[in-house]
Amino acid sequence: MSPAQKAASVSGLTSAMFDMARAGIRTRFPDATAREHFFRTAIQTLGLDLATRVYPDAGLARPPVEG
Repeated sequence: MSPAQKAASVSGLTSAMFDMARAGIRTRFPDATAREHFFRTAIQTLGLDLATRVYPDAGLARPPVEG
């Protein structure tokens, strides 16, 4: 497999992972806005600390506390 083929494969797998993450967020939070889905995806992929540094409003989309 050539380096270009490997890069294309990794890129495709990364894209598929993000698609699945977004689908999971939409399934868990069907009534959320597109913006909230974006923030939740950012939190899931970047972690809360980095996501709120990059997107300060992302802190508004924190998952509900289960108790």
